[in-house]
Amino acid sequence: MTKLDPVIDLDKELADLFEKEDVFGFFDVSLTMGAAGTISGICKVSKPRGAKSEPKYFSLLFIIDIPDKDVKTEVEKHVSGIDWNAFVRISGNVQRVLPMMPRSLPSGTYFKEVYIYPENMAGFSKQYVFERLYPSIPAVTGFRTGEMVFWDSIGESAKGAGGPGPENLAQGKEKASFLERIRNILGLAK
Repeated sequence: MTKLDPVIDLDKELADLFEKEDVFGFFDVSLTMGAAGTISGICKVSKPRGAKSEPKYFSLLFIIDIPDKDVKTEVEKHVSGIDWNAFVRISGNVQRVLPMMPRSLPSGTYFKEVYIYPENMAGFSKQYVFERLYPSIPAVTGFRTGEMVFWDSIGESAKGAGGPGPENLAQGKEKASFLERIRNILGLAK
C-alpha cells in the first residue's frame, strides 16, 4: 500500500450510510451458481434521510458473502450481466436506474448498490415496495428472495436506539463475517 492508497473502513462506511438513509426494509437473497454452489446475502431497501426537499431516488444495497476468489469472479460475472433497466419495464413507477460500481472486502463481502429513480416519489410506499418492487427483484436479478422484513416492524432492541452504529458493527468482529454481523444487528440472523 502506498501513501496514496486510502484505507477504507467499510464497517464505518456502512454505519455512516445507515445514518444518512431511511431504511425501508431488508430481505435475504441467494443464487445457485455453477461450481460455487449457493451464495447468499441480504438486500437493503432505503431512501436518503434529511433531504431539504423530497428525495428523488431510493436504493437497493446487495451485500453478498464471497468466500473465495472463484466465487467472487462468478458473482461479478452474474451481477455485471444484470439488466438493471428491466426495473423500468416491469416494476412500474420507475423512470431510470443507476447501478453503482461494486465494492468488496478482502475478507469476503461483495457490495452492489443500485439507485432507482421513480417517476413519482410519492408513490414510493411500503405497499409499492411489497407489491411491485420486491416481486420484480428475482425477475431482474436472478436472485431468490427471502421474506421482506420492514424496518419499522423490527423491535427497537434489534435496531438499537438510532440504528446500527460503528460500535454495533464491530461487535464480534473476530468471530463473525461482516454479513453475519449485519444480520445479527437487524434481527435477521439465521
